[in-house]
Amino acid sequence: MSKNIYEPKKYSHSEINDAVRSRRDSKEKASEIDVRGRKSKELQAEINQAQEIIETMEFIHRDWLDKKMQQIIPYFIESYTKFSSLTKSEILEEIRIPFIEGLHSAITQEKRLKDNLPLTQPELEDIIVSYFFDFFRSLRVSQRLDVSPVAALKIAKLSYRNNPDIIINLSKKYQDLLPESIIFKAVYNNPLDPEEFLKSSVRKIEELKSIYPQEKYPEVTLTIIQRAVFMYSNPEKFINKFIEVFKYIKNQYPNITETTISRIYVNNPNNPIEEIRILEIKIEELKKIFNFPTYIIERAVVGYSNPKEFLDNLTISTDKLRKEFPELTLTAIQHAAYRYPSNPSGFIIEFKKRREELKKEFPNIPRYIIEITALSYPVNARTYLLNYLREQKN
Repeated sequence: MSKNIYEPKKYSHSEINDAVRSRRDSKEKASEIDVRGRKSKELQAEINQAQEIIETMEFIHRDWLDKKMQQIIPYFIESYTKFSSLTKSEILEEIRIPFIEGLHSAITQEKRLKDNLPLTQPELEDIIVSYFFDFFRSLRVSQRLDVSPVAALKIAKLSYRNNPDIIINLSKKYQDLLPESIIFKAVYNNPLDPEEFLKSSVRKIEELKSIYPQEKYPEVTLTIIQRAVFMYSNPEKFINKFIEVFKYIKNQYPNITETTISRIYVNNPNNPIEEIRILEIKIEELKKIFNFPTYIIERAVVGYSNPKEFLDNLTISTDKLRKEFPELTLTAIQHAAYRYPSNPSGFIIEFKKRREELKKEFPNIPRYIIEITALSYPVNARTYLLNYLREQKN
C-alpha cells in the first residue's frame, strides 16, 4: 500500500446509509456535470488511490460482500445470456468491470462538483461505499423487474448519476405507453436525461399515429411506429418505405401473414423481399412433411433455428393429446400443443369447460363460432361474443 494511504475504516450500517445519502445529494447537484473528457494528473492519481483503497476494503468487508454477491450470482447464471455458461469467478469479473468504470465516473463527477479541489481518503472511501451500494441495489431492482443482466449492468454502471429506483419510477410512468425494453434502453443510452427522451418519444409516437391512422394504414402497427421512432432519425421515411414494401410482399406472397411480413421488415429492412422468398420456399417444403396449419409452419420457420425439429416435437405432443382427447377436433389439439406447450392438457380442460358455458349463455350463436372463440380468446371470449351479437344486429 502506498505511504499516503492508511487503513480504511470498516463501515457500520448507519455509516453506509450516511455515505449513500450524502452521495445522492451530490448526484442531484451534479446532474449537469459531464464526466467525459481528459482527466487531470491529480484526478488520475485519486482514481489510482481509490483502486488501492478498494483492495483493502474488499478484504475488510469480505463477509458482507460475499453475502451480497450470493444474492445476485443466480440472476446471472439462470439468465439466457452469455453469463449462463460462465463460472462464478468469471461472472464476478464481468460485474467488476462496469463497477470500476462507473466508480471512476463517480470520482470524476465528485471532483468536478467540488471545483477540482483535492479529494481526501475519507471522501474516496465514502464514494466507493455509496457507489457500491447503489450499483448493487440497481442490479437487485433489475433482477426483480426481469431485466436482462446485460442491460442491468449498463444501468448499474450509471449509478454515479442515477439512483437505483430510476427504472421503477420510469416503468410506472410509461409502462402503458412504451415497451419496458425501450424504457430500460432509455436509461443507459440517455444518462443525462432519460425521462426527457421518453417524453419526446411518446410525443413523436402520438404524432405518427395521427399521420398513419389504423383505419387507413392497418399494417402500420404500434410496433412499427415505435421501431421507427427509436431506431431511425427519419421515422416517416422508414414507415413510408415499409408501407410500400408491405403492399408489394402481400401482393406477391398472399399466404405469408402480415405479422411475419412486419417482423421480417423490422429485422431486415434492407432486403426483406429476398428473405420472404426464401421463407416461402422453406414453408412449402415443410408443408409436404407436416400436417399443420400454414401459420404454425410459418412461425416455426421464422422463430426457430431448426424448424423441422420444432415441428417433430410438436407432432409428438399432438399425437399424445389426440389419444387423451379423441373427441376434439385436430384444429383444437394443434392450437393447444402450439400455444400452450408447457401444459396443453390443462388448457384443453379449461377450453372444454369454457366452451360449454358459452354454449349455454349464447344458444343462438353457431357452434363453430363458439368453438373458435373459446379456443382463440380464453380470457375475454364472452366479450368477443357480445360484440359479435351487436354487429349482427347492426
